[in-house]
Amino acid sequence: MGLRSLGTPGASHSGTSYAICVPLLSDGAGHANAGAADWHVRLTADGRTLSDRRMDPCDLGVQDGLPTKKAAYRLSIDATRPGKDFSVGTRASAVWTFTADHVPGTQLAHFPLSVVRFTPKLSLTSTAKAGARLTVPVGIQGPTAAAPGSASP
Repeated sequence: MGLRSLGTPGASHSGTSYAICVPLLSDGAGHANAGAADWHVRLTADGRTLSDRRMDPCDLGVQDGLPTKKAAYRLSIDATRPGKDFSVGTRASAVWTFTADHVPGTQLAHFPLSVVRFTPKLSLTSTAKAGARLTVPVGIQGPTAAAPGSASP
């Protein structure tokens, strides 16, 4: 099968290759990474830097250099958008730490990345009615959502 680019958000690996597409700046309607942003994406395995790039992770394409054994990974992604162009959502950061086994080059596996999503009902200008009570639903997406009780505070 081989690894191509990702069709859905997440991170996959096959052999020593990997692809990452985590749209930190997506909205509730699913518009991913809209607008200009300064990005910093860093992936390490067992403390060794595999990638340290300043670009949208969804634009990185397939990268190479994963170890050929089980490893402890750390993925960090930061995105900053200019305040003059965006009145809300000017900065987002995420860090994942996880362990993953090597998979042969003919198999495809997903890195176990989960995210927390806050979904309050807001206006199109990302505001709520002043003085009103606002409920902020919280959801988990990814492998942790499928394993109740596995999320830690």
